[in-house]
Amino acid sequence: MAFLELVQDHQILSVVAGLLILAYAYHILFVEPGASEPPLIKGYIPFIGVAPQALLSPATFLHSCKRRYGDIFTIYALGSRIHMVSDPIDGVPAVFRKSKQLSFKAGLKQVYIKALGFTGKRLEEEELDKEHFAMIPPYLLSTTAVDELTGRFLKFLLRDIRGQVTTDTEYKTGKTVDLFEWASASLFFASGLALYGDGIFDGADTIVDDFRTFDDMFARRVALPMWMTRPFATARKRIQDVLGQKFVQGLRDPSAFVKKRIEVGSQIS
Repeated sequence: MAFLELVQDHQILSVVAGLLILAYAYHILFVEPGASEPPLIKGYIPFIGVAPQALLSPATFLHSCKRRYGDIFTIYALGSRIHMVSDPIDGVPAVFRKSKQLSFKAGLKQVYIKALGFTGKRLEEEELDKEHFAMIPPYLLSTTAVDELTGRFLKFLLRDIRGQVTTDTEYKTGKTVDLFEWASASLFFASGLALYGDGIFDGADTIVDDFRTFDDMFARRVALPMWMTRPFATARKRIQDVLGQKFVQGLRDPSAFVKKRIEVGSQIS
């Protein structure tokens, strides 16, 4: 009773209490899955939803959702509904069968704008997107394409490892390294060179750290306000500056996929 009297006697507390009641009423009564949509995990906090669990321990949270709700489910976080598909074999066909209920266009626009930095004008170039998607089967998935990229990757990976052994004598006598740091950096450089050609990362001293920041903060960038993820934007700009400068100067022996992408981009623009 004392609390109720306190609320009634203070106008601001009354307003806040009223808004909280309305928020929880909306969350309980109206935040529900639509017809034919997957199970909705909405949490207990209005608007916030399951954002704390999804951001603090995403792998644990998503695995628990998969065990309880199956391969396709929806999470509600920061006022947005995010459809999750954990099994591409069974899940992707189901998504296409329910394309009217599960439209990813709005979500993709958020990813393009907030994570990739696309402008509104770029989002309107649907023909360019179709051309890029059409490149994936012949240039990334076919046996010939995979063999070409694998061969290029192994060439640059072995060259990098041999270079490390040659320049650092500790590798011959025994050197302690952080396996994740060493392996991820080696794989990153070899993959980049396999795609874009030799010299693509010359002079880019922070490129590995920038890419790790980009990768680690990707989900937070999409879910949170952009001012809360400024390190992501900084890392993205550095990566774009490095690649953009090399594209302007001219790539040295890029892969067939990158050659075709440059060709497609130049034709449509």
